[in-house]
Amino acid sequence: MLNDDVRARVVRQVKHFTAAYTTAKQAGYNIQALSLPTFDSQDDFDRCRPEEKGTNFQEHNEFTAELLKGLVANSVPAEPVVFHYSEFAKWLNGREITMDTRAAYGGYLLAEPAHKKT
Repeated sequence: MLNDDVRARVVRQVKHFTAAYTTAKQAGYNIQALSLPTFDSQDDFDRCRPEEKGTNFQEHNEFTAELLKGLVANSVPAEPVVFHYSEFAKWLNGREITMDTRAAYGGYLLAEPAHKKT
């Protein structure tokens, strides 16, 4: 269960992503959906998000589920995708793990129905 501080963070993130989506749409960008990373294990989370290593992956997934609800309520297309480190590392092909590479990989996973979280 998310505490009040985390719920407030969800609200801020929903507001931020909704504003960014609205601005991008008004600028004429064709945004299909935002990818929201989820994880099946603590190891996958720790290795895919080394700067957040030790954060409970289940709490992250719960945060992501609440974020998804808020975005859908605001008509922002978003879908959860599952990050597995072994697949991510292959896709990276030696590149560094950064926010940008995770975002790009999330977009890649959106095109792969087998990676979507159901």
